[in-house]
Amino acid sequence: MAELMGGRRTATAVIAASGSDSAAVAMGEDQVIGVMPPATGTGDFDASTVNLLYKVSVDGTNYQLLRDPAGAVVYTTVAQNNTYGAMYIEGKTFKPWSFVKVCTYQTDKATPQTQTAETSIVLILGPVRSYK
Repeated sequence: MAELMGGRRTATAVIAASGSDSAAVAMGEDQVIGVMPPATGTGDFDASTVNLLYKVSVDGTNYQLLRDPAGAVVYTTVAQNNTYGAMYIEGKTFKPWSFVKVCTYQTDKATPQTQTAETSIVLILGPVRSYK
């Protein structure tokens, strides 16, 4: 993890080759406020559009897909060749959760997108108090 200005820090969510879910990232007192998917030239993210969905947990053991108050899954679309670059996430979305896993899904947001190589996704974490 790297410390940034304003109390922000980074954490890397790593998805193993042949997997679609990252290892768990402990958020501590922070929450996810941004995501930096792999740059152009990084395997599966070059080949097609990928949706990042998030599994969250309060205990680090039991994970569920993160959904908004209306019941729709929360996701971030990473366009082919990552033409969107780094993306902001509404901070309060992750406020109640202690742990997060980043998961790659196909465009239907129902089918996991297995990675052909280890994939690292950088999360920007920030203090809960700053992003209400």
